[in-house]
Amino acid sequence: WDFMYQLLNEFGTENNHISPSQGVLFKGQKLGDWVDDQRNRYRLRQQGQSDASTSSMCDEHITLLNSIGFVWDLSSRLSDEATSAVQKGIDFAKSEEKERGSIGEGSEWDFMYQLLNEFGTENNHISPSQGVLFKGQKLGDWVVNQRNRYRLLQKGHVDASSITISQQQINRLNDIGFVWDLENQPQAAPDEWDSMFELLLDYGIEYDHLSPSVQELYKGQELGQWVSHLRLCYQKRVNRSSTLPWLQISDQRISLLNEIGFKWDVTTPVQGKASIHGKVCGIKKE
Repeated sequence: WDFMYQLLNEFGTENNHISPSQGVLFKGQKLGDWVDDQRNRYRLRQQGQSDASTSSMCDEHITLLNSIGFVWDLSSRLSDEATSAVQKGIDFAKSEEKERGSIGEGSEWDFMYQLLNEFGTENNHISPSQGVLFKGQKLGDWVVNQRNRYRLLQKGHVDASSITISQQQINRLNDIGFVWDLENQPQAAPDEWDSMFELLLDYGIEYDHLSPSVQELYKGQELGQWVSHLRLCYQKRVNRSSTLPWLQISDQRISLLNEIGFKWDVTTPVQGKASIHGKVCGIKKE
């Protein structure tokens, strides 16, 4: 599915629309038949004749197709707004195609990246929802688009040359703490920090260390992601490489973590089990 979705994007870039007729081949693939199949599965689901599992048309696929202006019902004419959305998406894809593999000064990508930083400064996070406008720009849609392109690249369904996100762009987004998977959101809201810290204490008592793996769940919480984010914030502070509000960590929190033997650099040797266990138990008793 991901491969055909990417092929549809490429078809749109070349043809200024994303509605190939049934039977149309594109790059050796039956893209027209695939598009027709998506519409049929969506129609069955909307009519209640099948659920998401039996129609094999999941919410994620519907959202991805909606994000590029996919037309579900060809019997109705596209509204001016939908037509404009499709054209803007195509124009945006074309501009990124030209600058693939590089980030030129003043490029469309650079402009939106800077806008994301400004959004973060004002809102203390950099995950605007799809559809959110910021300073007149569709920043939420752009963020979703970056995640979709990264996801396709990570899954390996297509090679890097056919995905319009470069390693340099990925690195720049990583540098500001961009969240690629919202289901594994590493940033805890201020009022959640204390509860996550308590969870880390419980984890230390149970496992005798304070370094859960990045994807590790503990008591239903993304503790590994949270710990990884703490280390990123600390690294930025030590290097004085970021003033972004969502990448800050206070002296008080650093002191609390130091008290329990938290390791900021996972490449350094870990303290003995008894030492970690004793410190954590001491804090819990207090």
